[in-house]
Parts: sequence; C-alpha cells; structure tokens
Amino acid sequence: MFTKRALILVAFLAISGVAHAQQLIKTTMHWTRKNTTYDFLGNGEFKVDKNNMIDGQINWSIKEADKTSYNYYRDKMNATGIEYVKGSYDPTNKRIMVQGYAKADASAIIGLDTYQIDLTGSYQVSGVTKASGNWDGIVNGTYTVIPITDK
Repeated sequence: MFTKRALILVAFLAISGVAHAQQLIKTTMHWTRKNTTYDFLGNGEFKVDKNNMIDGQINWSIKEADKTSYNYYRDKMNATGIEYVKGSYDPTNKRIMVQGYAKADASAIIGLDTYQIDLTGSYQVSGVTKASGNWDGIVNGTYTVIPITDK
C-alpha cells in the first residue's frame, strides 16, 4: 500500500511536469556502396523521444565519386544535400532504423535511403543502407549521445 508521503510525491511529480528523458544521437559517417569507390561524408542528428521514435537529418557531402559516375559528380565534389529521416531507436540493441522521407538537395547528389545503424559501446557506428530494393550501402563512423530534458 502506498504511504501518504509516496502519493503526495507522485502527485507533485505529475503536476510539476517532470522531464522525460530524450537524447540526441550525433553521428559522423562515411557512406559507400559495396564494390565501389564512392565516399559520402554524413553528419547526422537523430533526436530520440521518450517513445524511442526518431526525427532527424543527415547532412551529406560527396568526397569521392566512383568511376562509373565520375562525369556526373565531377563538378559536384563537396556539394551538400540534407536527407530528412524518421524512424525508431532500439535501446536494447543500440540500433537506429530510419527512412529518408524528404531532402534539400540543390546539386542532386543524394537519394532517400533506408538505414539500419548499429551503435557500439566504443562510440563507433556501423550499418547498412537500402536504396532501389538492395541493402548494398555501407556506413561507418563515430557517434556521441547528448541527453535532452523536456518539460
């Protein structure tokens, strides 16, 4: 049975709008496609809410083009594009699952992908991406986690 003191504390916390834990996962990733020399640099920000839902974005820039599309990218080196993503975070497996849903990409250097990104205990990122039905994209990099409190 709850004591009067415990009930008062619960009521106080409910009324005061106690902060719900959220986090911002910031990544620096390199993307490539299997058996190519592509290198895109991505700085991601994934805001994870109290229900482990993600709203975020990845700022991509092209660093190296594969020989098969060099003519398309040669004048676009270091161009940037923003991919907006939504999805979920699995805190047990430390896995980010997001899908690109929109982009700001004046130079037309990026597409919208599906991402499965694993976070390791040593602050490393590794994962795969899917575009055009194939899981042939690869991401690797680092991450940090910043706690967010919300009233």
